[in-house]
Amino acid sequence: MKIAVLVSIARQVEGEMVYCQVIKAHTNPDELKQYLDSSDLPKTSDFSGMQCVFEYGVFKDIEVEGMDGNV
Repeated sequence: MKIAVLVSIARQVEGEMVYCQVIKAHTNPDELKQYLDSSDLPKTSDFSGMQCVFEYGVFKDIEVEGMDGNV
């Protein structure tokens, strides 16, 4: 089964830290794009106590192994 995931990349404003977090997953990448377009996800925020700038993206066609399809 192939899925898509919506991820955030947070880069520390004054520092070297970069964080990646999965926000949502779906079998249809268009659903994630619609969610991203309609949501008010932050562009800047604290992450792990550090001020960060956020960017978002959708990774598509991720092959999921070890599932029987009964999720």
